[in-house]
Amino acid sequence: MLPVLKSNVAQGQLYLIVTALLIEGWLQHKNGHLKTASLLWGGAIALKIFPAIILLYLILKKDYRTTAFMVAAVIIISILPMAFMPGHIILNYYSEILPRLMVGEINDPYATVYQSFTVLCRKTFVSDKLLNPENTYHNPILKSLFSLIYTSLLLAFTVIINKKEYDNFIKFSIIVFIGVLISGYGTFYGLILLIPLLVALIKNGNTTFVIAAIVLCVALVLPVKYFHNLPLLAQFPRLYLFITATLFISYRYKLHYYASAGMTILFVPLLVLSNINLPTHIRNNYYLTIQPNLLLYDYAYTPGQLHLKYITDAGIKEGIKLTTDSMCRDSALKVINGNIYAGELQITNSGCRKLKPMRINSKQIIYLSDEDRGVGFYTLRLAAYPNSKI
Repeated sequence: MLPVLKSNVAQGQLYLIVTALLIEGWLQHKNGHLKTASLLWGGAIALKIFPAIILLYLILKKDYRTTAFMVAAVIIISILPMAFMPGHIILNYYSEILPRLMVGEINDPYATVYQSFTVLCRKTFVSDKLLNPENTYHNPILKSLFSLIYTSLLLAFTVIINKKEYDNFIKFSIIVFIGVLISGYGTFYGLILLIPLLVALIKNGNTTFVIAAIVLCVALVLPVKYFHNLPLLAQFPRLYLFITATLFISYRYKLHYYASAGMTILFVPLLVLSNINLPTHIRNNYYLTIQPNLLLYDYAYTPGQLHLKYITDAGIKEGIKLTTDSMCRDSALKVINGNIYAGELQITNSGCRKLKPMRINSKQIIYLSDEDRGVGFYTLRLAAYPNSKI
């Protein structure tokens, strides 16, 4: 746990605060201080999205009063920044940034470092010439279907355990853990959230609980970077350890047969689909074949050269790509409400940010886009100019 703690401090993360708010909220709720608990939990949800799963804990307890208090606390805390920041910035966060975060559009949605089932499904079923070049099969519906089955199994597991378990702290800590498992953004520093579950399992002393705690500890110290170059399904060891710990927990409640069957039904098709030759369909409207840094934010053209500007850990850097393409400004090209127009004709149709459209080789449009990436993590994409085809 010490490396996780150091990671939080070194990167200035809020997970330590979120963990403290969650635990203190549970203690206040246990002692009957419902409004204080609601305020603490509301603060945790306002800081990070996933603690909203606490709503499930309260609903299963039929504590609708605290649920209402907590929802009110989230709303109040969320609008407080309007007193210090322009309203349009807050509105932009809730109308654009938050919805994209909810569907997993982070800086690199294919990064196996996140060790989540969402990333595993995306790597398996969603092609991306730049971020996921190994996959040539594109079927987002299958990705959504597998993710839905996985989430449903975990939520069903949580509901059943809450009916069988009498220890409220175990109930609470398991729900927080399930929130981590469901999240598509499983960071190393976020593992600090396992503290409540580890304490609950070890304190209980049940043999299968202690084994589950040991498995979780292995997951905490496992260096997942050594698995990145292995076959796809072998790249997610922390995810599998989390699922293994879940199975040990389920054994305590005599649910292991159902849990094992559910995970088998889920992972066997994944294993098969990832090892057969699926129909090739590579999505690609990228201009660049290699992008050395995800934070591309601007570009400029001079004859024979494309100047690319990146934000890196060391500051702003500029790269030069040699090109035989010809580019020029076109006064007819405009960005309106996040989409590119050529005069009155709409060229693109996606809910992402686009900047600086230019004509390229007369027949195409080149532009900055953060589609299917984190907000503001741009790359260069192409679109057909009216009456032309890419």
